[in-house]
Amino acid sequence: MKAKILKDLLDLAIPIDSVELWGDNPHEGKVVAMMSILDSVGQHRPILIHGTPRESGVVRIGNTTWKAAKELGWTHIAAIWDDGEDETTSIARGILDNQVATLGRDNKDLLDGYIIETVDLFPDVFDDVGWDDFYIASVEEDTAFRDLSVQDGRGYTPPEIFDPPSQGSQQTAKLLSDVQKMDQSELVKTGVSSPEDNRKQLVQYTLYFDTSEQRDWWHHFIRYLKDDPEVSDEPTTAAKLISFLQARVEV
Repeated sequence: MKAKILKDLLDLAIPIDSVELWGDNPHEGKVVAMMSILDSVGQHRPILIHGTPRESGVVRIGNTTWKAAKELGWTHIAAIWDDGEDETTSIARGILDNQVATLGRDNKDLLDGYIIETVDLFPDVFDDVGWDDFYIASVEEDTAFRDLSVQDGRGYTPPEIFDPPSQGSQQTAKLLSDVQKMDQSELVKTGVSSPEDNRKQLVQYTLYFDTSEQRDWWHHFIRYLKDDPEVSDEPTTAAKLISFLQARVEV
């Protein structure tokens, strides 16, 4: 069995192809984000099947989870059944579940605290659900501003950007040059078939900071970069960063 299901749900696992998607589901979930969640933390709640365990059924609640698991190559998924309740009640259950998820609101102060506390555990997942570097930087900035305002009335001051040397180190120059020279054949060899559609998969790395001050400075810089008019037309964080460096480092 290929799946990543919480231990207490394993007894509910069924073959993923034994049920069908709700074809007329009015809700379209974010499959890529759910794939990232399932791949990192696993399935922690079962999907609901309209039907009975003795016959094929339709996924009434959890279609996005089913699609994500299927894309990940899972052979099984944890599920429960509505024991063949009438179709109208089943549909009402599905659309009510979709709607109730949109009615809540977050306590921003609590959410920001949890984000800062846990982002380093699953940085790629946070990015896929919309909490990218820019969002994290804004959370850090807002939190720092609130803390400073409460403690001594001081506000947040953006980091000062210094003009670096016009000639970068040989190692940096070679790295940037190698990335720029990668062609389609090399991308295919690394498992990326489309450089445009898979931009984030081209080069991945993790920054390890020696101190919290270094991390905070980096987040402030990313926040600065977002609003820098010099690179504002670039579509992604990576593109903004490369454009910023290319204007200051001769390769």
